Amino acid sequence: MKPILDATAGNRTMWKCKNPPHVIFLDCEPRLRIPPDVLARWEYLPFRSGAFSLGIFDPPHRYVGKGSIFNSPTGSTPLSTGTWYGSLPSTWKESSMLLIKAQLEFLRVTSRLVLKWSEVKWRLYRAMTCLADWKPVCIKEYTSPKKRSKARTYWVTLEPKR
Repeated sequence: MKPILDATAGNRTMWKCKNPPHVIFLDCEPRLRIPPDVLARWEYLPFRSGAFSLGIFDPPHRYVGKGSIFNSPTGSTPLSTGTWYGSLPSTWKESSMLLIKAQLEFLRVTSRLVLKWSEVKWRLYRAMTCLADWKPVCIKEYTSPKKRSKARTYWVTLEPKR
């Protein structure tokens, strides 16, 4: 059985089991509370073609406003959400180029992709234009019971169009 790739693992907050044996956790941040299995960027995946059965992609989002501050899970000083979660470049042109690179890498290493997209800055349809070689199989809107943000969040399951 091929493993699953979580290409934007962060501190694995979406995982109930923090170390499942069939998941490879990748992140570019070395100082996480739970270090990634592989230290790399999602635009340049260091894996052989077809290595994974599923890729999970929760790209960073541009958090607007200087008030986006919280205490980091490591217990250090307060961080901006952009510092902790990462952020895309401020222009759509630059951001879309990164997402297109990611699309090509995921097409190379996996046969199915789950995208988590939060409409903090840009709508889901814009992100989907960068994933043009993938077709949506299922789109599910997630509503947080805490409703801290007005931004909509979506989970999208994708398969290659090939």
